[in-house]
Amino acid sequence: MMVAGMEVPVIGSDSMKWIDLTIPSSIYHLGDGGFAPLTVDSASATYIDGDGPFYLICRIHMGQPNVLEIFKLSQDFPHNTGLRLSFAHPLSPFAFVSAHPTKSHYLLYTVTVSGIAYFIKLSKDLTSFCSMDELIELDVRAYSNCNEPITCMAANPGCLLLGRNDGSVTCFQLGSLHQTAPGFVSELRDDSGVSLGRFWGFMSRGRVVGAVQDLIIKEFLGKRVVFVLHHDGILRAWDLLSRNRILSHVMAVPTSLEGATPARLWLGDSNNDSNIVPLAILYKSTLEVGVEMIYVYSLCCCTGDRIILSVDSSVKNFPLDEGGCIDVKLTSDKIWILKDNGLASHHLSNSSTMEEVHCYALHEEFIADQLLQSSEHASDDLISITSSIFSSGKDQIVPFVSSIFFRRLLHPGVYHNIALRATFLDYSKHWTDNEFQSLTVDGLKKEILSIVEHESMVESPIPIFQGWKNFCCRYFQYWCKKNAPSALIIESTSGAVGLIRKHSVSFFRSLENTELLIDGLSEDLGNLGSFGLDLFDDKSDRMILFEVLRCVINISQQLGKPASFVFYESFVGRQSISSDEIIPRLVKILGTGYGPSTRAGYLSGLGSDVSLEREQIDHINLRKFSVDMLLSLHDLCKKAASWKKILDVIESYLQFLVPKKISQNSDVETLFCINKSILVHASCQIAKVMFESALDILLFVSYLMSIGAQINLMHDDITRIQVDLVPMIEEIISEWLIILFFCTTPSESPANEDFSSQLSLLQIDNKINKRSWREKLGKCDFTLASLLLLNNQSSSGYERHLSLGCLLNPHEIITSVQKFASWIVWGNTEEVSSSFLRRSTEIAMVLLRNGQYDAVEYLLAIAEANVRKERNFRSVQDTSGDWCLLQHLLGCCLVAQTQHGLHGILKGRKVGEAVSCFFRAASGEGAAQALQSLSDEAGLLYLGFNGHVSAAWKLHYYQWVMQLFEQYNISDGACQFALAALEQVDELDLGNDGVERDSSNESTTIIKGRLWANVFKFTLDLNLLNDAYCAIISNPDEESKYICLRRFIIVLYECGAIKILCNGQLPLIGLADKVERELAWKAERTDILAKPNPYKLLYAFEIHRHNWRKAASYMYLYSARLRTDAVLKDQQHMSITLQERMNALSAAINALHLVHPAYAWIDPLPEGYPLRNDHYPRKKAKMTGKEQSVNDVSTQRQHFCIDIKKLEYEIVLTTAEYLLSLANVKWTYSGIDKAPSDLVELLVLTNLYDMAFSVILKFWKDSELKREMEKIFSTIALKCCPSTFSSSRARPHSLLLTSSKDEVVLHSSPDMELTNEQAKANCHWETLEHYLEKYKYIHARLPVVVAETLLRTDPHIELPLWLVKMFKENQRESSGRMAGPDPSPASLFRLYVDYGRYTEATNLFLEYVEVFASTRPVDIINRKRPSAVWFPYNTVERLWCQLEGLISSGHMVDQCDKLKRLLYGSLLNHLKQLKVDSDDAVSYFLQQAEENLTTSKSFSGQSVGANFGRERMGFDLRQVVAGILTVTMFVMLGQMIKRDHFDSVQEKLPGEAEDVQFDSTNIIERDGFVQLSKRSRGPWMEDSQELKPCWTRTALDEIGQPRGYVTFSLTNGPEYHVSQIADAVVVARYLAATLVLPDVRGSKPGDERNFEDIYDVEKFMKSLDGVVKVAKELPDEISIRDLAAVKVPNRVTEDHIEENVEPIFKSKGNIRLATYFPTVNMRKTAQKSSADSVACLGMFGTLELQPEVNEVVDSMIERLRTLSRKSDGQFIAVDLRVDIIKNKNCRGSGSTIAKSCYDAQEIALFLRKVGFGTDTTIYLTQSRWDNSLSVLKDIFPKTYTKENIMPEEKKGKFLESEDSEVEKVIDFYICSKSDVFVPAISGLFYANVAGKRIASGKPQILVPADIPGTGAMVTNYLSPYVAKKNHLAYSCFC
Repeated sequence: MMVAGMEVPVIGSDSMKWIDLTIPSSIYHLGDGGFAPLTVDSASATYIDGDGPFYLICRIHMGQPNVLEIFKLSQDFPHNTGLRLSFAHPLSPFAFVSAHPTKSHYLLYTVTVSGIAYFIKLSKDLTSFCSMDELIELDVRAYSNCNEPITCMAANPGCLLLGRNDGSVTCFQLGSLHQTAPGFVSELRDDSGVSLGRFWGFMSRGRVVGAVQDLIIKEFLGKRVVFVLHHDGILRAWDLLSRNRILSHVMAVPTSLEGATPARLWLGDSNNDSNIVPLAILYKSTLEVGVEMIYVYSLCCCTGDRIILSVDSSVKNFPLDEGGCIDVKLTSDKIWILKDNGLASHHLSNSSTMEEVHCYALHEEFIADQLLQSSEHASDDLISITSSIFSSGKDQIVPFVSSIFFRRLLHPGVYHNIALRATFLDYSKHWTDNEFQSLTVDGLKKEILSIVEHESMVESPIPIFQGWKNFCCRYFQYWCKKNAPSALIIESTSGAVGLIRKHSVSFFRSLENTELLIDGLSEDLGNLGSFGLDLFDDKSDRMILFEVLRCVINISQQLGKPASFVFYESFVGRQSISSDEIIPRLVKILGTGYGPSTRAGYLSGLGSDVSLEREQIDHINLRKFSVDMLLSLHDLCKKAASWKKILDVIESYLQFLVPKKISQNSDVETLFCINKSILVHASCQIAKVMFESALDILLFVSYLMSIGAQINLMHDDITRIQVDLVPMIEEIISEWLIILFFCTTPSESPANEDFSSQLSLLQIDNKINKRSWREKLGKCDFTLASLLLLNNQSSSGYERHLSLGCLLNPHEIITSVQKFASWIVWGNTEEVSSSFLRRSTEIAMVLLRNGQYDAVEYLLAIAEANVRKERNFRSVQDTSGDWCLLQHLLGCCLVAQTQHGLHGILKGRKVGEAVSCFFRAASGEGAAQALQSLSDEAGLLYLGFNGHVSAAWKLHYYQWVMQLFEQYNISDGACQFALAALEQVDELDLGNDGVERDSSNESTTIIKGRLWANVFKFTLDLNLLNDAYCAIISNPDEESKYICLRRFIIVLYECGAIKILCNGQLPLIGLADKVERELAWKAERTDILAKPNPYKLLYAFEIHRHNWRKAASYMYLYSARLRTDAVLKDQQHMSITLQERMNALSAAINALHLVHPAYAWIDPLPEGYPLRNDHYPRKKAKMTGKEQSVNDVSTQRQHFCIDIKKLEYEIVLTTAEYLLSLANVKWTYSGIDKAPSDLVELLVLTNLYDMAFSVILKFWKDSELKREMEKIFSTIALKCCPSTFSSSRARPHSLLLTSSKDEVVLHSSPDMELTNEQAKANCHWETLEHYLEKYKYIHARLPVVVAETLLRTDPHIELPLWLVKMFKENQRESSGRMAGPDPSPASLFRLYVDYGRYTEATNLFLEYVEVFASTRPVDIINRKRPSAVWFPYNTVERLWCQLEGLISSGHMVDQCDKLKRLLYGSLLNHLKQLKVDSDDAVSYFLQQAEENLTTSKSFSGQSVGANFGRERMGFDLRQVVAGILTVTMFVMLGQMIKRDHFDSVQEKLPGEAEDVQFDSTNIIERDGFVQLSKRSRGPWMEDSQELKPCWTRTALDEIGQPRGYVTFSLTNGPEYHVSQIADAVVVARYLAATLVLPDVRGSKPGDERNFEDIYDVEKFMKSLDGVVKVAKELPDEISIRDLAAVKVPNRVTEDHIEENVEPIFKSKGNIRLATYFPTVNMRKTAQKSSADSVACLGMFGTLELQPEVNEVVDSMIERLRTLSRKSDGQFIAVDLRVDIIKNKNCRGSGSTIAKSCYDAQEIALFLRKVGFGTDTTIYLTQSRWDNSLSVLKDIFPKTYTKENIMPEEKKGKFLESEDSEVEKVIDFYICSKSDVFVPAISGLFYANVAGKRIASGKPQILVPADIPGTGAMVTNYLSPYVAKKNHLAYSCFC
């Protein structure tokens, strides 16, 4: 049985809006059932005729038995409102509604299960009751004599009929008579001889007929006839008006149906010709459940005086094999039977035995296919195919599968409000009606995804798939349950067939020809003409087509439905795989099956047995498919005789799939008057079938190509498939997919508009309907196709809607769909252009106006892709403005999309694409006219521009686009188009030579001013502050410029970026004073502690302008305000304020240090300034002369202004005050006119020793300073004595203010523990040691003062060891000498003696005497010199006396006697030693004197003599000492003479090492040659003065007449070029030959360049003018073969030329020179030659880079200096190339420790150890980054290679290869110009770079070395070329 059609739901009929009314009831206490039929799902339709005929639909749901739904199936359906009536009791499945004869209202009849009948009058608009007084509630049980239950009901206006179980029919004149009126109730009953129509209860009778099964009221010939079907098979008819029976017939009971009983009765329409009315009765078997049959009888009607009815004997039966009967409709010639599983129609007039049956599929089948519920394994195929396609990207499966399922759920006709809400309830998702109705597509997607992911628990493909599968299964079950079919609607006039479901309404359509064909292949083929395929005349062609289609169906069945789902998703979804990639992967599945891990992952969850069984089934199916296909294809090829024939048939068939182009000029009204919902969904269904059919053909031909060798497919056939068929199929697929996309894609939600936008919509015009349907945007039931239809209808002014008079029958729906598809693809055929590109732009404009931005982007992308495939891209741009329209609309779409929740990278990408689209739109041919045609939609005014792309047009267009971006707050895009508009202004302003000008009358200045102001605004919004400032200074409009500047400063303050205005980053061209005034004005009116501080900004501003004095003035003004405002601050902020004052004063001092000392002062505070300081004069000195000398200025500064000295005083005092505030000690600043002694005391007592020392060092000098220091150290020493510490601390307490609770108590508590005292004393000892070590160089007696204080305070105290060492360490090298400058052992010895520490004194003396006596032999001479023999003999004598005194007094007799004896023995031995030393000293002196007199002329004529008296051992000690002193003086004199005139300090330099290796020995710095930079941080050195060339042209002889040519090539890189040039010039000069301009050759074969590609030719030739003649090329008559090749060594000499070159030159006349390098030594030589000047000129004066290369080098250097702000723009260049280091042996050579190269790690350590900071910028000659360089970047993050700093626009030209000659040149010149050069590799590059640096005054070339330890001086590693000045450059430069 062939399917003839399918159901088309009315989209949106499931989501109608309802008006709820409640029916009051006065009858209570009734049972809920038993008297009337129980509630079941039922529906009925009443046709209402008139000007706009429609149906009134009534529905009763078993789930809501008390509710009756009534709505109109009218022109507004489904967007009209329905009426929902709620009754007090459940309703019986009956409701009748009809129009009142006056058409003023509607009449409603219904009955409850409990037997209550209702008559209600409803308003015409179905919103309310007409009148509550006319609502009738009737209890029909009161009229039942036997209380017989009701079995069925029928109604007619004014009459209600109730059939009862006893066979009687009761008639109530409900609504026409009052209940008490006679005749209100009557009965239709047989009564033998007794009249009918008696009142109920008048007599009682027994049952004579069966129960009433069904009732029908039918109008015949103007009379209402009641047909009654009884249970016993009797059919009776009654005249309702006369109550007369006009028919009683026993119907023939089907003999084939055992136990058949009649159940339902239907009557058809009468046939006017034969007066025969078809009558159908449904019989049900009482013996077998579910067995039903319909018998159709013919009811004959005869007219005359009365109606005579009879039943014809002919009977037709229609068995219902499957599915129960739901409803039946009869027409004059057809019967329509609605069953559970479909709709079938039969022709009643067909007398053949093979009755033609037309079946229509219900929508359940379509939904099952869409949700993969049609078969058990349909959904499994989806995961298998998806996993196979994404075999290499498992992360992509989950979003792809989710997108497929979600798109299926939202498919029109699949999405159902009630079913989805019921499904949500299963997952505990509860919403109110309003909440659920407000959910948009995005909201639904979010909710469904959350359910699926929550159920899956794990976000992996299999669990997610199972979650979707379960959700869709539940949804499908609810859809079938909540939307079961209820009743049919058959309109006999039009043939339209409708279906009423529980919660929706739908219609039926016929199948399209392709659907019929595909479905017919499984049945009887018939002929192609029956399917519309009349393309083939040959029967064989038809057979070939059938076979082809069977193969296509086999492929489709093998892959299943999911294949088309996957392809569609890849086509319309935003996935990571394109549709072009899907086909090959699907074909691979056909050939090899699913991937091995694909299906296994899913089947593993089903158990091992099931998994194995399924895998085996898949394998068997695949093998069967492959074999069947091969056999079928071979058989097909045999039938066709060739594949060419088959391909011809396929190509012809494809014409059948192309959307037909239908003329719609006259029928456009028909297209747009049908129901939009029906048309949209029908189009969706047909487009889906056509798309799948075309896809199957594409898979088929692709499969053919994949197995071409097996089926003998020729190469030409494959080529034809690829070139002809595949593009044709792809185009067909694209067209149908676009239609399907429009019909299935829900519209986007409208963007959130601001209040003003919403107000603009409140217009009283013809757009009210538009505003109403715009509310539907974002709903699932309002697709893009619906939007297009409504928009076209409203734009054409055609507002008619569906009326039942024009309901389309199933065939007409197909015709309308074809017209709609033609309109989508081709447009109206009357239009000039029907191209797909033009049509796409037209549709895109409609969608764009309605906010469907995603759809616009998709549509235009497809259109662009198709056009690119069809023809050359350039031709598309040039031939028509359509391309410009497409780009413009796409740009508008992308801009609008940025406002729909996009952020970050996604938004930036959209903006970038939009910018590109607008630029392309403006640049295309015909852009001006094409884009101006959009004036209504896009706001582009028509300015009369022609098709020429003019500057004026672009200016106008770019400004419009700029405003568009500005409207959407996209500053980036707006800025780009503002700049583009500026370019067009420049083109318009070229001159008065016919160039187009802007149509406005604005001047160029005004236009540019406005555009630059816009650029400023946009860049400021983007926080591109530098660009914003550039816009300011570029603005030619002065007024606009200053407004922008003021705004700029305000914004910089607000965003905290004002520093960029003050740190010199911005060039203040002509704006400096204006900026300063603005900043100063801001500073005066800003809180002093505001951030950023305006005074600091002013300081930075003036510093970078080198206005040091102003900078200092602002900072001093800042400190003054802080000092004044600090009074108003609380104690908490005092410390912060003081710290700020310190910083301000320090900054002022630093600024003044940069000024010439004569002018290093600032003015005092201005007159009248509130912060004036009384400590400084109020006025400057009066200037009387025109100018004053420096001395006058200095004098004025000294007396009247604030200089550095005063600022330093103030900062010291402020710092002290700050430190005291931190200790909560208050001190008031009282000026700097006197030394603050009280401050020093406070600082010492507060333990702020550093600050105390700073104060005294600043305010005291010379002896006063020493005195103050002695006081401080005495105080500290006192604190070290625990016994006196407390009292000493408490003494000056009166100097302090009274302590508060927040202050530190300075005096000790009486009960302080002893351990605390000891701990504090220990801390004081450490402090004392620290400061003694620090300041003893200022005052050498400080240790003496400290020791004396300690001993004076506590004579028994033990002096610390470190203090004793201070006395001893100065004499440590003096061979036992005690005497000397303080502190000395002698002074300690005296202190011991003075304070009674005799034991320590004696031991100290004995120690030094012993040392003196035990001098080593090598130091004997030092001991014998007078400086070594010096002991405190007077103190020794005093010690001797003290010991004797103690012994005499009897005090410590034993101890003193012991000490005395020790002292005596030591002195005795010492004096003996002195005697021996004295004799040796005299003889030594005499000998030295004689030598001195002989050798020294300065002492000639002088004699030196000495007489020494010798004494015996008995002598006075002092006399001996005096004698020894006399002798030692002469000895000292001899020593001085010898040292001054004969000792020469030899300065040693490192040995001569090869320059090509790195000398690791330290290199001595030469005075005056290199100096460390004082201004910069780190070990940077200042450049020296650039050297001047020593060679002169006057020293060169004039050149003679050239005698031949010298040619050569530059090879191996720029380091070789300079030497090769020098050698060539020397040779040519010597030979008097013409030098031919060389070419440049790289290291790779074929890498050749012209000289001018790198170097400046004009400069080269000009530099050699007069030295040697230069030709750009050889004359034509000289062949390269005639040149003699000559090799010369580097730095060739004249002798070599004379011996080896000149003879060859003379014989050959022309030579080709090649330089070889026996050594790379570039040291200067002692030999001088006449060729040296020529060589110097050739090496240093000829080569300069050509402008473009030089520009790249300069830009890279400037970039490096910009990155080196922290080092004042200085950077290091390191010659480090990884490939050379890897291939070179970097170990030391020979016996030295020199290395030939260093790697990145060694270079990093070297630079750190010589003092370079981690923020140093480093440039590497390595071309591209290598991982081995990471260690260098880790230490120095600012490490760059060429690819990091080269301008982007230059990279393509200069970085095209890794061995580019230009890259080497760039490295060479950057290394030559860097601030520091570090060669990591030895060689000629290092040598020649050094030469260029020496010549340009950049001598800081550091040779790396392995430095031991942690650091070294940078000057120790200067290159020997610089340190020894032995480079060749020093011979060439002076």
